[in-house]
Amino acid sequence: MINGPIAAGKSTVAQALGQRLRQEGHPAAVVDLDELYLMMSAKPMGDPQTWHRARRAAAALTDCFLSSGIEVVVVEGAFWDESERAPFVDALRWRGSPLFVTLLVSHEVACRRVQGDSGRSLSRSPEFLRTNNDEFAARFVPLGASELVLDSDSRRPEQLVATILSQPALADVRV
Repeated sequence: MINGPIAAGKSTVAQALGQRLRQEGHPAAVVDLDELYLMMSAKPMGDPQTWHRARRAAAALTDCFLSSGIEVVVVEGAFWDESERAPFVDALRWRGSPLFVTLLVSHEVACRRVQGDSGRSLSRSPEFLRTNNDEFAARFVPLGASELVLDSDSRRPEQLVATILSQPALADVRV
């Protein structure tokens, strides 16, 4: 699971990780939590009940992929605290140990990243980004050994992917 505030690089890293795994011969799928939310509701994306459903849907989709021969499922989205992780983890029938990867980003870097992304709307506002990053910082509590926390400010996606792939939780899919 790739987690973090807006503009931390969740989607970019998740896609790069999925692509790298597939290039190395490991069937992999990437699930975008925002897209699951948008399948059930329109923007703005602020309804807690829809987020809960989207996280449970991500678990069901993960189970489906894993039962169909996919080796690794990368789920990216907001899983900031236990209340956001529980709907996913509790609904997951697969009983392995998911690796939680949290990407951190400074406000300055987040602002620079979103300004170059024409697909963003409200998240291009520096004030909105500051509020989001502050809320993330207030709520995020690492899970210890089952969580990898990486600073994405100065590391390229390929470097972050290499670090993720070096984790013991992914020993079966070494590339």
